[in-house]
Amino acid sequence: MNANILIVDDSAILRKVMRKAIGQLGVQAERIFEAGDGQQALDLLAEQPIDLILLDMHMPVMNGHEFAQIKAKDSVFGAIPFVVVSTEANAMRLMEMVELGALGVLRKPFEPEDLRRMVADYLPDETLAASSAQTEIVAEKLPGLECEQLDALIANALE
Repeated sequence: MNANILIVDDSAILRKVMRKAIGQLGVQAERIFEAGDGQQALDLLAEQPIDLILLDMHMPVMNGHEFAQIKAKDSVFGAIPFVVVSTEANAMRLMEMVELGALGVLRKPFEPEDLRRMVADYLPDETLAASSAQTEIVAEKLPGLECEQLDALIANALE
């Protein structure tokens, strides 16, 4: 698969698990990049083109929310799609991430297959078109939190 993916998570073990799962999609190891916090991710984005970011919310130095705020305002990085991969359960915070451009949410802990589906679903179409593995990818959206679902969760929490 012809894609550059950035995993942003402070857990080295989780980054390794995610790297392995993404590699099973056919993404070459040298196309999977890692950052331990939001600042490292910004530094890497300045050097390397990225097609998709998998972003944790709870990290030291610069958390996922701070990273997403800076990314959203940047004329170059702002267009890079990202997905939240986090233990975050607060619907308001997740809604803020969607407002900052998150395409979806994958809750930890997750199954590797769920991560693979999410990566395949959210990579730009032109990236997938270059992939010989495209025919093996089932294009179904994960039961992650979409905007309507977040709105419903927030409404129910406020009642």
